[in-house]
Amino acid sequence: MGKYTKNKKMIITAILCVLVVLIVILAVIFFRQPKQKLVTAGQNVIITVTASSVSDMYGYQFRINFDPDEFEYAGGLHSKIQDIETIFANDFSGYKLVGATMLGDSAGFTGTDVIVCEMSFIALKDGDLSEMSLSMSNVGVVKSDLEYITDVPDWSMNATVAP
Repeated sequence: MGKYTKNKKMIITAILCVLVVLIVILAVIFFRQPKQKLVTAGQNVIITVTASSVSDMYGYQFRINFDPDEFEYAGGLHSKIQDIETIFANDFSGYKLVGATMLGDSAGFTGTDVIVCEMSFIALKDGDLSEMSLSMSNVGVVKSDLEYITDVPDWSMNATVAP
């Protein structure tokens, strides 16, 4: 009888170990799944543009690309960099050309983890923001000596549904 009890304990211990491993694997899979950013038609979507670092930036421009069947520009464009307040957004088919500049003779802005600007769009249909057509491209920066740099890396945009 002692032999069977010992085998039962070993089997139960082995089963418990397998269950713990399975739970850990499932937890890792669950928490690594990207979270959906669901949006409903009519909701406001805030676009925040960031740069990991900028040096001597006197101005900038970039495209916000969007599907006009999915989004409509709602305005609210404003610079988050105090020294670069003159900002605009021009309409083109399928994108907004956003640009901003300093005025006068001054040194360019330098910083890290910079929130560059924000703007708003209205969702025209329900969906997952990560699967909808909304992106940024063609980032260019003007230095204070008026040198223009194209295809600037390390800029990104984040789309969030407004509360």
